[in-house]
Order: sequence, then structure tokens, then C-alpha cells
Amino acid sequence: MTVFKRAMLTGVVLAMSVSCIAQAGEKEMANKIEVLENMYDRFNARDIDGVLEMLTDDVIWANGMDNDYVHGRDGVRQYWTYQWSVVSPHVKPVSFHQGPNGSITVEVQQVIHDLEGKSDQTHGLEDKTVGHIFSFKDGKVSRFDIRDDR
Repeated sequence: MTVFKRAMLTGVVLAMSVSCIAQAGEKEMANKIEVLENMYDRFNARDIDGVLEMLTDDVIWANGMDNDYVHGRDGVRQYWTYQWSVVSPHVKPVSFHQGPNGSITVEVQQVIHDLEGKSDQTHGLEDKTVGHIFSFKDGKVSRFDIRDDR
């Protein structure tokens, strides 16, 4: 095989490898988005157990009410149990974007009501669009952060 043919063959193999890597990356992102869409559905349905299945045991989760973090599935359960006892939030994903290190940023419209269905902006949460940033480990959410550009 000539040097030219070997170089051409190597180029084709490299191009195919890059294409396969890109397809794998697109599939991984699609899988993460599917997890997140399901997570938002479960959250809005107040299905804590359904959401917790999608989190790592040692998840780090932003507490938007207190500008702090809770740790682990039990911490998330306690946070949401409290949150849902004082307000009724609804979050609607608007867009998904690939972030650094495989994270996904979701732009969401959050609407906060009191338990009687009236607008409630008194518990550290308010109606607005915010960024939710999710990091993953082994197909599950390992970290959740909130980006608020206001």
C-alpha cells in the first residue's frame, strides 16, 4: 500500500471515528434530555419517588427558597416536602442546551402559587424564567444548580 493510500485510509477511518463519537454524544444528550423531561413531569405531578429514582444517592441539589444546597435523596425529599407545604410551584422546560463537561442547562418558566392557587412570590421563589443546570453521573442527575440572571 502506498503512503498516499495509507494516508487516505487513515483519514477515512478518523472521519468515521469522529462521526461515531459525534453520534454517541448526540445520543447521550438526547438520553439526558429524556431523563430531564420525565423529571419535570414527575416534579409537576408531585411524584417525589419518581424524581428521586433519577438522582444519584449523593446528589447535590440547589434549594431555591433559601439560596443553599441540600444533599442526598433524603435532603431533596425533605426540601420538596417543605416547599410543597407552603407553595405550589410549576416548572415548564422551554429549551435544553449542552453545557461544559456534559452538563445540560434547561431554561424553565417557573410559576409559583400559594396552596389556594393564587400567585405567591413571598418564599424566595417568583414567577420568572431561570436556568436549571444539571450534571450527570452514570445516567442519573448528580448535581442541580440554578442560574438566575436577575
